[in-house]
This record gives sequence, structure tokens and C-alpha cells, in this order.
Amino acid sequence: MTFRLLIVFIYCKLKKEELSRLSLVNHMSVRALSQAMDASQLRQHVINHNIANVDTPYYKAKRVRFEDVLLQELNKASRFKGRVTDPRHIPIGRPGQGAVTPEVTVETGTKMNNNGNNVDIDAEMALLAKNGLWYQALAQSLNHEFRQLRHVITEGRG
Repeated sequence: MTFRLLIVFIYCKLKKEELSRLSLVNHMSVRALSQAMDASQLRQHVINHNIANVDTPYYKAKRVRFEDVLLQELNKASRFKGRVTDPRHIPIGRPGQGAVTPEVTVETGTKMNNNGNNVDIDAEMALLAKNGLWYQALAQSLNHEFRQLRHVITEGRG
């Protein structure tokens, strides 16, 4: 809800010529970054759950698939791109704006311990560190998008 209010506020503050500078690509990138951050948060939770169950007999490690799902959705998008000759035209051929939901899968093909558990604590800790760095990079990218919006709103004065 807060994001929608921000967008409405931005459109109310901008002049007509500034609206053309604020493209739909920026909105779609903010949406994609937000979805990626949500997936990273889910991945953090799943990795923590795997670590907590490292000694649980017959526990199978879980993984979060988001990047593959996102790539599949982008490949489904139309390659046709319409030509916009007037700012009032509706762009066509853009990637879908639907939400891409991450998938949680269970690894069943591996076995790490004699008790049927397949959680490798070293691999999980490495994935935890990698996911933390990924989340920070996504947050910085999202902050950059909002700084650009603020720059447009304030006309470069603030």
C-alpha cells in the first residue's frame, strides 16, 4: 500500500514533460527487485531451517528456486515491441507484470549422513553468506531506484 501511495504522489508532483522521463521500465525494475528481495528473504528462512535440522534423522534439505522461475517468465514475454510515437500511447511488447513466486523444492537425491539426513552444514553456511550478500546488493539497487525517483521529484535540487 505504501509503494502505491508513493507512486501516486510521484505522478501528482511531476510535470507532464517529466512524466516521459519516468518510464515503465523503472517501475518494472522496482517490482522485480522487490520480488527478488522477497525470494532472498524466503531463501534465508529456508537455509536457517536446514541448519536447524542438521542433526534431524531423515530430514531432507530444501532449496528456493527464484532465478530460474524468473528467467522462464522473461523468456515467455513477447519479443514483439511496438513503436511509441506519442507519450499517451500504451507500450506493447513489455515483459509480463505478474508476480513471480519462488518455489521451495526438496533435495531427495543426496545423502550426507548415515541417518538419512542430507544437510551439509558447510554448504549451508556458504549459501547463507552468499544469500546475505545478494540481499544487500538488491537493497542497494532498490535504494538507487528510489534515489532516482527522488531526484526527478525534486528536479535535482534535493
